[in-house]
Amino acid sequence: MSGFLLLFAGAALANLFMRRLVLRVLGRLLALTELGQDQDLRRHNFVARLAHAVPAAVVMYGVEAVPALAPSVVKVVQNVATAYIILTLVLASSTVLDAVNAVYTRKGLAAVRPIKGYLQVVKIAGFIIAGVLTIAALVDRSPVILLSGLGAMAAVLILVFQDTLLSFVASVQISSSQMIRVGDWVQIPKLDVDGTVIDIALYHITVRNWDMTLTTIPVRKFIGEPFKNWRGMFETGSRRIKRSLYIDQTSIKFVDAAWVRKSKSDPIIGPFISPIGRVTSTTTNSSLFRDYLEWYLRQEPNVDGSMRLMLRTTDPTPTGIPLEIYCFSRETEGSPYERLQSGIFDHALAVMPRFGLAVFQAG
Repeated sequence: MSGFLLLFAGAALANLFMRRLVLRVLGRLLALTELGQDQDLRRHNFVARLAHAVPAAVVMYGVEAVPALAPSVVKVVQNVATAYIILTLVLASSTVLDAVNAVYTRKGLAAVRPIKGYLQVVKIAGFIIAGVLTIAALVDRSPVILLSGLGAMAAVLILVFQDTLLSFVASVQISSSQMIRVGDWVQIPKLDVDGTVIDIALYHITVRNWDMTLTTIPVRKFIGEPFKNWRGMFETGSRRIKRSLYIDQTSIKFVDAAWVRKSKSDPIIGPFISPIGRVTSTTTNSSLFRDYLEWYLRQEPNVDGSMRLMLRTTDPTPTGIPLEIYCFSRETEGSPYERLQSGIFDHALAVMPRFGLAVFQAG
Protein backbone atom coordinates (compact mmCIF):
# COMPACT_ATOMS: atom_id res chain seq x y z
CA MET A 1 0.00 0.00 0.00
CA SER A 2 2.83 2.38 0.86
CA GLY A 3 4.40 1.64 -2.52
CA PHE A 4 1.19 2.69 -4.28
CA LEU A 5 1.05 5.89 -2.24
CA LEU A 6 4.65 6.73 -3.15
CA LEU A 7 3.92 6.03 -6.82
CA PHE A 8 0.92 8.33 -6.97
CA ALA A 9 2.76 10.95 -4.91
CA GLY A 10 5.51 10.84 -7.51
CA ALA A 11 2.93 11.26 -10.28
CA ALA A 12 1.40 14.24 -8.44
CA LEU A 13 4.84 15.82 -8.01
CA ALA A 14 5.58 15.29 -11.70
CA ASN A 15 2.30 16.98 -12.58
CA LEU A 16 3.08 19.87 -10.21
CA PHE A 17 6.60 20.17 -11.64
CA MET A 18 5.27 20.33 -15.20
CA ARG A 19 2.58 22.91 -14.44
CA ARG A 20 4.37 25.17 -11.97
CA LEU A 21 7.85 25.13 -13.46
CA VAL A 22 8.12 23.77 -17.00
CA LEU A 23 4.92 25.30 -18.40
CA ARG A 24 5.53 28.66 -16.74
CA VAL A 25 9.14 28.88 -17.91
CA LEU A 26 8.22 27.71 -21.38
CA GLY A 27 5.31 30.20 -21.51
CA ARG A 28 7.57 33.09 -20.57
CA LEU A 29 10.18 32.09 -23.15
CA LEU A 30 7.54 31.78 -25.87
CA ALA A 31 6.06 35.15 -24.88
CA LEU A 32 9.34 36.73 -25.99
CA THR A 33 8.83 35.41 -29.52
CA GLU A 34 6.30 36.46 -32.16
CA LEU A 35 4.87 32.94 -32.16
CA GLY A 36 4.23 33.04 -28.42
CA GLN A 37 2.39 36.37 -28.68
CA ASP A 38 -0.17 35.00 -31.10
CA GLN A 39 -3.53 35.00 -29.26
CA ASP A 40 -4.92 32.03 -31.22
CA LEU A 41 -1.90 29.88 -30.42
CA ARG A 42 -2.04 30.89 -26.77
CA ARG A 43 -5.72 30.03 -26.59
CA HIS A 44 -5.11 26.60 -28.11
CA ASN A 45 -2.27 25.69 -25.75
CA PHE A 46 -1.44 22.14 -26.82
CA VAL A 47 1.64 21.99 -24.51
CA ALA A 48 -0.62 22.19 -21.44
CA ARG A 49 -2.66 19.24 -22.73
CA LEU A 50 0.51 17.32 -23.55
CA ALA A 51 1.76 17.83 -19.98
CA HIS A 52 -0.98 15.50 -18.72
CA ALA A 53 0.93 12.58 -20.25
CA VAL A 54 3.89 13.03 -17.85
CA PRO A 55 2.15 11.81 -14.64
CA ALA A 56 0.69 8.85 -16.58
CA ALA A 57 4.20 7.97 -17.84
CA VAL A 58 5.50 8.10 -14.26
CA VAL A 59 2.78 5.66 -13.19
CA MET A 60 3.33 3.39 -16.20
CA TYR A 61 7.08 2.99 -15.64
CA GLY A 62 7.09 3.35 -11.87
CA VAL A 63 4.51 0.67 -11.10
CA GLU A 64 7.10 -2.01 -11.81
CA ALA A 65 9.16 -0.74 -8.89
CA VAL A 66 6.32 -1.19 -6.39
CA PRO A 67 7.28 -4.20 -4.22
CA ALA A 68 5.05 -7.26 -3.65
CA LEU A 69 2.71 -6.33 -6.49
CA ALA A 70 1.13 -9.10 -8.56
CA PRO A 71 2.14 -9.09 -12.25
CA SER A 72 -1.53 -8.96 -13.28
CA VAL A 73 -2.06 -5.75 -11.27
CA VAL A 74 1.08 -4.22 -12.80
CA LYS A 75 -0.21 -5.05 -16.26
CA VAL A 76 -3.63 -3.52 -15.61
CA VAL A 77 -2.13 -0.29 -14.25
CA GLN A 78 0.25 -0.05 -17.21
CA ASN A 79 -2.59 -0.65 -19.67
CA VAL A 80 -4.74 2.08 -18.10
CA ALA A 81 -1.78 4.49 -18.09
CA THR A 82 -1.05 3.69 -21.73
CA ALA A 83 -4.69 4.32 -22.69
CA TYR A 84 -4.60 7.65 -20.85
CA ILE A 85 -1.41 8.68 -22.65
CA ILE A 86 -2.98 7.83 -26.03
CA LEU A 87 -6.05 9.90 -25.16
CA THR A 88 -3.86 12.82 -24.07
CA LEU A 89 -1.85 12.70 -27.29
CA VAL A 90 -4.92 12.71 -29.54
CA LEU A 91 -6.48 15.62 -27.61
CA ALA A 92 -3.22 17.57 -27.89
CA SER A 93 -3.11 16.83 -31.63
CA SER A 94 -6.70 18.06 -31.96
CA THR A 95 -5.71 21.30 -30.25
CA VAL A 96 -2.83 21.73 -32.70
CA LEU A 97 -5.26 21.36 -35.62
CA ASP A 98 -7.61 23.94 -34.04
CA ALA A 99 -4.71 26.37 -33.72
CA VAL A 100 -3.68 25.77 -37.35
CA ASN A 101 -7.24 26.48 -38.49
CA ALA A 102 -7.48 29.63 -36.33
CA VAL A 103 -4.23 31.03 -37.76
CA TYR A 104 -5.13 30.07 -41.33
CA THR A 105 -8.57 31.68 -41.02
CA ARG A 106 -6.94 35.08 -40.54
CA LYS A 107 -5.36 34.84 -43.97
CA GLY A 108 -7.23 36.17 -47.01
CA LEU A 109 -6.87 32.82 -48.76
CA ALA A 110 -9.12 31.18 -46.16
CA ALA A 111 -12.25 32.76 -47.67
CA VAL A 112 -11.48 31.13 -51.03
CA ARG A 113 -9.86 27.87 -49.89
CA PRO A 114 -10.95 26.98 -46.36
CA ILE A 115 -9.21 24.01 -44.74
CA LYS A 116 -11.57 23.49 -41.80
CA GLY A 117 -13.33 20.56 -43.45
CA TYR A 118 -10.05 18.78 -44.19
CA LEU A 119 -8.81 19.32 -40.64
CA GLN A 120 -12.07 17.92 -39.28
CA VAL A 121 -11.61 14.77 -41.36
CA VAL A 122 -8.09 14.41 -39.96
CA LYS A 123 -9.43 14.89 -36.42
CA ILE A 124 -12.15 12.28 -36.91
CA ALA A 125 -9.62 9.81 -38.31
CA GLY A 126 -7.29 10.54 -35.38
CA PHE A 127 -10.01 9.94 -32.81
CA ILE A 128 -11.01 6.69 -34.48
CA ILE A 129 -7.40 5.43 -34.48
CA ALA A 130 -6.94 6.59 -30.88
CA GLY A 131 -10.17 4.84 -29.89
CA VAL A 132 -8.97 1.55 -31.37
CA LEU A 133 -5.54 1.89 -29.73
CA THR A 134 -7.11 2.79 -26.38
CA ILE A 135 -9.42 -0.22 -26.39
CA ALA A 136 -6.55 -2.44 -27.50
CA ALA A 137 -4.41 -1.15 -24.62
CA LEU A 138 -7.16 -1.67 -22.05
CA VAL A 139 -7.93 -5.26 -23.12
CA ASP A 140 -4.22 -6.00 -23.74
CA ARG A 141 -4.73 -7.17 -27.31
CA SER A 142 -3.11 -6.30 -30.61
CA PRO A 143 -4.92 -3.52 -32.51
CA VAL A 144 -4.79 -5.71 -35.63
CA ILE A 145 -6.80 -8.44 -33.92
CA LEU A 146 -9.26 -5.87 -32.64
CA LEU A 147 -9.72 -4.35 -36.09
CA SER A 148 -10.30 -7.76 -37.70
CA GLY A 149 -13.02 -8.52 -35.15
CA LEU A 150 -14.68 -5.16 -35.68
CA GLY A 151 -14.59 -5.63 -39.42
CA ALA A 152 -16.63 -8.80 -39.17
CA MET A 153 -19.29 -7.05 -37.08
CA ALA A 154 -19.34 -3.76 -39.00
CA ALA A 155 -22.22 -4.71 -41.29
CA VAL A 156 -24.38 -5.90 -38.39
CA LEU A 157 -23.59 -2.82 -36.29
CA ILE A 158 -24.42 -0.45 -39.15
CA LEU A 159 -27.74 -2.23 -39.78
CA VAL A 160 -28.78 -2.30 -36.11
CA PHE A 161 -27.58 1.18 -35.18
CA GLN A 162 -28.30 2.92 -38.48
CA ASP A 163 -30.40 5.72 -36.97
CA THR A 164 -27.94 6.23 -34.15
CA LEU A 165 -24.98 6.48 -36.52
CA LEU A 166 -26.80 8.91 -38.82
CA SER A 167 -27.81 11.06 -35.86
CA PHE A 168 -24.29 10.95 -34.46
CA VAL A 169 -22.74 12.03 -37.77
CA ALA A 170 -25.33 14.80 -38.13
CA SER A 171 -24.65 15.97 -34.56
CA VAL A 172 -20.91 16.13 -35.24
CA GLN A 173 -21.53 18.16 -38.40
CA ILE A 174 -23.89 20.56 -36.63
CA SER A 175 -21.62 21.09 -33.62
CA SER A 176 -18.47 21.49 -35.69
CA SER A 177 -19.98 23.89 -38.22
CA GLN A 178 -22.16 25.65 -35.61
CA MET A 179 -24.99 25.89 -38.10
CA ILE A 180 -27.45 25.69 -35.19
CA ARG A 181 -27.07 26.88 -31.61
CA VAL A 182 -29.42 26.96 -28.64
CA GLY A 183 -31.33 30.23 -28.86
CA ASP A 184 -31.34 30.44 -32.67
CA TRP A 185 -34.56 31.31 -34.46
CA VAL A 186 -35.09 28.70 -37.19
CA GLN A 187 -37.75 28.16 -39.84
CA ILE A 188 -38.50 24.91 -41.67
CA PRO A 189 -41.64 25.52 -43.76
CA LYS A 190 -41.83 21.90 -44.89
CA LEU A 191 -42.13 20.73 -41.26
CA ASP A 192 -44.20 23.74 -40.10
CA VAL A 193 -41.41 24.77 -37.70
CA ASP A 194 -40.97 28.43 -36.79
CA GLY A 195 -39.44 29.25 -33.41
CA THR A 196 -36.45 29.18 -31.09
CA VAL A 197 -34.11 26.23 -30.55
CA ILE A 198 -34.21 25.30 -26.86
CA ASP A 199 -32.32 21.99 -26.84
CA ILE A 200 -29.84 20.13 -29.04
CA ALA A 201 -29.41 16.44 -28.22
CA LEU A 202 -27.80 13.53 -30.04
CA TYR A 203 -30.97 12.33 -31.73
CA HIS A 204 -33.21 15.37 -31.91
CA ILE A 205 -33.43 19.16 -31.73
CA THR A 206 -36.30 20.76 -29.82
CA VAL A 207 -37.84 24.00 -31.10
CA ARG A 208 -40.35 26.13 -29.21
CA ASN A 209 -42.64 27.62 -31.85
CA TRP A 210 -44.11 31.11 -31.55
CA ASP A 211 -47.49 29.61 -30.64
CA MET A 212 -45.66 28.05 -27.62
CA THR A 213 -45.92 24.52 -28.99
CA LEU A 214 -42.86 22.26 -28.96
CA THR A 215 -41.59 20.51 -32.07
CA THR A 216 -38.98 17.76 -31.94
CA ILE A 217 -37.03 17.28 -35.17
CA PRO A 218 -34.50 14.51 -35.86
CA VAL A 219 -31.00 15.96 -36.05
CA ARG A 220 -30.40 14.52 -39.51
CA LYS A 221 -33.33 16.58 -40.86
CA PHE A 222 -31.22 19.71 -40.42
CA ILE A 223 -28.57 18.16 -42.65
CA GLY A 224 -30.87 16.82 -45.37
CA GLU A 225 -33.60 19.49 -45.39
CA PRO A 226 -33.26 23.21 -46.21
CA PHE A 227 -33.97 25.53 -43.28
CA LYS A 228 -33.58 29.21 -42.45
CA ASN A 229 -31.56 30.40 -39.45
CA TRP A 230 -32.17 34.02 -38.41
CA ARG A 231 -28.99 34.22 -36.31
CA GLY A 232 -27.26 36.41 -38.89
CA MET A 233 -30.01 39.00 -38.55
CA PHE A 234 -29.42 39.36 -34.81
CA GLU A 235 -25.64 39.39 -35.26
CA THR A 236 -25.80 42.25 -37.80
CA GLY A 237 -28.50 44.08 -35.82
CA SER A 238 -30.62 44.69 -38.93
CA ARG A 239 -33.85 43.06 -40.07
CA ARG A 240 -35.20 43.29 -43.58
CA ILE A 241 -38.45 45.03 -44.51
CA LYS A 242 -39.77 43.90 -47.88
CA ARG A 243 -43.40 44.62 -48.62
CA SER A 244 -45.43 46.12 -51.45
CA LEU A 245 -48.35 48.51 -51.69
CA TYR A 246 -50.48 48.52 -54.85
CA ILE A 247 -50.99 51.76 -56.77
CA ASP A 248 -54.06 52.29 -58.92
CA GLN A 249 -52.50 52.76 -62.34
CA THR A 250 -55.24 55.15 -63.45
CA SER A 251 -54.06 57.66 -60.82
CA ILE A 252 -50.54 57.96 -62.31
CA LYS A 253 -50.11 61.24 -64.22
CA PHE A 254 -47.67 64.03 -65.04
CA VAL A 255 -47.20 66.90 -62.59
CA ASP A 256 -47.01 70.59 -63.49
CA ALA A 257 -45.44 73.70 -61.99
CA ALA A 258 -48.71 74.71 -60.31
CA TRP A 259 -48.80 71.45 -58.38
CA VAL A 260 -45.18 71.96 -57.30
CA ARG A 261 -45.89 75.50 -56.04
CA LYS A 262 -48.90 74.28 -54.10
CA SER A 263 -47.04 71.30 -52.63
CA LYS A 264 -44.17 73.45 -51.30
CA SER A 265 -46.51 74.82 -48.66
CA ASP A 266 -47.68 71.34 -47.63
CA PRO A 267 -46.46 70.62 -44.05
CA ILE A 268 -45.81 66.96 -44.85
CA ILE A 269 -44.24 66.84 -48.32
CA GLY A 270 -43.19 70.49 -48.49
CA PRO A 271 -39.68 69.93 -47.01
CA PHE A 272 -39.07 67.35 -49.74
CA ILE A 273 -40.59 69.31 -52.65
CA SER A 274 -39.00 72.71 -51.86
CA PRO A 275 -35.39 71.81 -52.85
CA ILE A 276 -36.57 70.28 -56.14
CA GLY A 277 -37.24 73.56 -57.90
CA ARG A 278 -38.68 73.10 -61.37
CA VAL A 279 -39.93 69.83 -62.80
CA THR A 280 -39.86 68.65 -66.39
CA SER A 281 -42.90 67.91 -68.49
CA THR A 282 -42.21 64.18 -68.15
CA THR A 283 -42.05 64.08 -64.35
CA THR A 284 -44.77 61.85 -62.94
CA ASN A 285 -46.39 61.87 -59.53
CA SER A 286 -45.40 58.21 -59.03
CA SER A 287 -41.69 58.97 -59.54
CA LEU A 288 -41.88 61.85 -57.04
CA PHE A 289 -43.72 59.59 -54.63
CA ARG A 290 -40.91 57.00 -54.84
CA ASP A 291 -38.28 59.68 -54.32
CA TYR A 292 -40.22 61.06 -51.37
CA LEU A 293 -40.48 57.66 -49.68
CA GLU A 294 -36.76 57.11 -50.09
CA TRP A 295 -36.11 60.56 -48.58
CA TYR A 296 -38.53 59.78 -45.75
CA LEU A 297 -36.89 56.41 -44.99
CA ARG A 298 -33.45 57.96 -44.86
CA GLN A 299 -34.75 60.43 -42.26
CA GLU A 300 -36.18 57.61 -40.13
CA PRO A 301 -33.66 56.89 -37.31
CA ASN A 302 -34.74 53.25 -36.94
CA VAL A 303 -34.05 52.49 -40.60
CA ASP A 304 -30.45 51.34 -41.15
CA GLY A 305 -29.09 53.66 -43.82
CA SER A 306 -25.87 51.65 -44.16
CA MET A 307 -27.81 48.68 -45.54
CA ARG A 308 -29.55 48.42 -48.90
CA LEU A 309 -32.49 50.80 -49.31
CA MET A 310 -34.50 50.96 -52.49
CA LEU A 311 -38.01 51.38 -53.90
CA ARG A 312 -39.07 49.76 -57.13
CA THR A 313 -42.17 49.02 -59.14
CA THR A 314 -42.62 45.46 -60.36
CA ASP A 315 -44.77 44.03 -63.14
CA PRO A 316 -48.35 45.37 -63.21
CA THR A 317 -50.99 43.01 -61.87
CA PRO A 318 -54.80 42.93 -62.01
CA THR A 319 -54.70 44.47 -58.53
CA GLY A 320 -52.56 47.48 -59.51
CA ILE A 321 -48.89 48.34 -59.85
CA PRO A 322 -46.84 46.94 -56.92
CA LEU A 323 -44.49 49.46 -55.32
CA GLU A 324 -41.99 47.45 -53.28
CA ILE A 325 -40.30 49.03 -50.28
CA TYR A 326 -36.99 47.32 -49.48
CA CYS A 327 -34.95 48.45 -46.49
CA PHE A 328 -33.54 47.24 -43.17
CA SER A 329 -34.79 48.02 -39.69
CA ARG A 330 -32.47 48.57 -36.74
CA GLU A 331 -35.16 46.88 -34.66
CA THR A 332 -34.87 43.08 -34.75
CA GLU A 333 -37.31 42.10 -32.00
CA GLY A 334 -40.86 41.27 -33.03
CA SER A 335 -42.98 44.10 -31.56
CA PRO A 336 -40.65 47.08 -32.27
CA TYR A 337 -39.97 45.74 -35.76
CA GLU A 338 -43.67 45.35 -36.57
CA ARG A 339 -44.46 48.82 -35.20
CA LEU A 340 -41.78 50.37 -37.41
CA GLN A 341 -42.91 48.44 -40.48
CA SER A 342 -46.57 49.30 -39.90
CA GLY A 343 -45.69 52.96 -39.31
CA ILE A 344 -43.80 53.15 -42.62
CA PHE A 345 -46.70 51.74 -44.61
CA ASP A 346 -49.30 53.79 -42.71
CA HIS A 347 -47.34 56.91 -43.64
CA ALA A 348 -46.99 55.79 -47.27
CA LEU A 349 -50.73 55.14 -47.61
CA ALA A 350 -51.64 58.42 -45.90
CA VAL A 351 -49.31 60.54 -48.04
CA MET A 352 -50.28 59.00 -51.40
CA PRO A 353 -53.28 61.34 -52.00
CA ARG A 354 -50.99 64.37 -51.61
CA PHE A 355 -49.21 63.16 -54.76
CA GLY A 356 -52.51 62.54 -56.52
CA LEU A 357 -52.11 58.78 -56.24
CA ALA A 358 -54.63 56.21 -55.06
CA VAL A 359 -54.15 52.77 -53.65
CA PHE A 360 -55.86 50.01 -55.63
CA GLN A 361 -59.06 48.75 -54.11
CA ALA A 362 -61.41 46.31 -55.78
CA GLY A 363 -64.72 48.01 -56.55
